[in-house]
Order: sequence, then structure tokens, then C-alpha cells
Amino acid sequence: MSALAHTIAGVDQLERIGQTLESLRLTGSIRLAAQLLDHLEEITGANQITSPHLTALLDHWRALTE
Repeated sequence: MSALAHTIAGVDQLERIGQTLESLRLTGSIRLAAQLLDHLEEITGANQITSPHLTALLDHWRALTE
């Protein structure tokens, strides 16, 4: 699980996650986007993964899904 969290925090992966969230937003799947954010926060939080890029991405999308 820790390896997955480190992979998620990589800049390339964050870009892909952002694209996925944008696709969900454009298709009106805000609830699914919020669930994905919850899952990402759970994985990274449980593994104490921090990254300014990850924090910015999660904050940005959390504001859009609330």
C-alpha cells in the first residue's frame, strides 16, 4: 500500500488523476469524483504521504466537489 501511495504522489500520476477528475466533472459525475478524492485521501493519509502538489490537487478538487 505504501508503494501505491508514493506512486500517487508522483507528479505524472497527479496529472493523470487531475485529468480523471476533470473527465468525471465534465460528465456530471461529481459524486464519483468525490469518492475518488476520499479514496486518495485515505490511501495517502494512512501512509503519511505528503506532497505540495498532492495537497494542491486534493484541495482544488475537494472545493469543486463540495
